[in-house]
This record gives sequence, C-alpha cells and structure tokens, in this order.
Amino acid sequence: MTRTPHVDVPLAATANHRLDKTVEVNGIPIRYRVSGQGERDLILVHGHLAHHLWWHAILPALEPHWRVIQLDLSGHGDSGHRGYYDIEQWADEVIAVLEAVGSDRAVVAGHSLGGSVAIATAARRADLAAGLIVIDTYVVGPGIERPHIRTGAAPVYSTRQEGLSRFRLVPPQPGPSTELLALIAENSLREVEGGWTWKFDRASPLNVDDDLIGEHIAKLNVPTCFIYGTQSGVVNPEVIECARAAFPIGTQMVGIADAHHHLVLDHAEPCARLIDEHAGKMFVNSRSRIPVGE
Repeated sequence: MTRTPHVDVPLAATANHRLDKTVEVNGIPIRYRVSGQGERDLILVHGHLAHHLWWHAILPALEPHWRVIQLDLSGHGDSGHRGYYDIEQWADEVIAVLEAVGSDRAVVAGHSLGGSVAIATAARRADLAAGLIVIDTYVVGPGIERPHIRTGAAPVYSTRQEGLSRFRLVPPQPGPSTELLALIAENSLREVEGGWTWKFDRASPLNVDDDLIGEHIAKLNVPTCFIYGTQSGVVNPEVIECARAAFPIGTQMVGIADAHHHLVLDHAEPCARLIDEHAGKMFVNSRSRIPVGE
C-alpha cells in the first residue's frame, strides 16, 4: 500500500487542455489530443460520465517523461453521441486513436469504467499495448453483481451558472481542490435549446458485459497493474479480492492510502507517480515479450 500525504498538484495551463484532433470511428467523431515531451506513449481513458479533464492534475508529472494521449469516449465530453454504447465500441475508439497518432506501442491506463475499456483494448490488441494500468475499476466475481446506474433524461438548466452549481462527483467524496472541480465542471456543460445540459449522453444506457470482461482479463498477455483507493466507494475489499483472483499472476496490486474512487483527483501526486513508475517498468518488460494481435 502506498501512503503519501495529500498534496495539491499545480494545474497545467488551462489554455492548452482542449482536444484539438478528431478521428471518426464507426461514423462518430472522437476527439483527442497529444501532449508531452517523452518518446514513450501513454494513453489515458476516463470513466463513465466523465471526460479527459479527470486526468488534468496528473499531467504535469507525466508530460516530461511521456507522450500523453487523451481522448473523450463517445457519449462523453466533446466527442459525438451514439445510439448504443458498450465496452467493445469504446475499445474500438481507443485503438483508432492509437493508430491515428502512429503509436507503435503504448501503456493503456483507464480509470473506473475506463479501466474496463483499457482491459478490452489490451486483450484485443496486445501488439499495441506495452502494458495495462487499471485504476479503481469495478471487477465482478462469483456472487457479486454490478450496481445498476440510473441516468435518466438529461436535465436542462436555465443558466450555465445553475448547471455549474449542480455539478457533483459520483460517488461523492472529499478531497479534490475547488479549482480543479471548477475546471472539470466548466468543461462538462454544453448549450442546448432552452439552456444548458451535461455533455455526457445520459439518454443512453451503460452496457457492461461482465462475462466478456472476464474473458478479456483471462486473455491478457501484457504487464498489468491494478491501482485502487483504500477509501474507494466503488472498489471495496470484496472487489479487490475478485481482482486478485481474476487478473493474471504477476499483476501488481497497489492501494493508495486514504484515496477515494476519484483518486486521480484527490491523490493526483501519488497516482501520477505510480503510473509513471509502473508504466516505465512495463516498457522495459515488453521488449522481451512476443506481441500477440487479434
């Protein structure tokens, strides 16, 4: 377990956080960006109802060492909406972005639902994945059912300020700075007829095939690390044990003390350090591994 005092991480320059590139995936525009000075690739996949700015606070620690690739999955952020969403479709989008940036191999890191997308990506395209980092992702085992997430119709707020005042993390938690939450909230709204609403597509259900995710985990042939918050409202001790049993032998299981589910926000410094450390080892280890494609 990693125990590090909570440290406020300076935010990167907000003028450069926009996703400035687009790739079309199955008819839908997917927005992404590339930043950093490193020669090794690291792609970051956000969670459900989130967007790329969930990673914003960890960028200053990663960009000096990595070419960092961020995207908004379909139905989230500035990417287009679909009529149906599932893990395989989102994995297609991650793969398409990696191919669009000309990545020979990248460490694929995903938070929450993004961890499931990262798992599918690494399992399907081990030739593109130098390693896999799963961050506080719900893993279903025998006797455990995935909680049902109800989203319902998208609310419309009469003013942008009203929408900003309604922004909340799900699940709720303490920790993230007011400045960081304000940046995320400001980039979570879009203007529609009659007012403002959230950018994410609340009208479309979340479809996670846990049996298929289990099959992907069983097929993993890349170095893997599972990072979780010891105070997470999603990854509890029962889920951690399911993850230990499901992931391949040799998977690194690392807990960040006092961190909650959105640990990339409330414990950005230790989270960034662990990503940097384990991703670096994965690139070294991947040199001796024979990649296996789809």
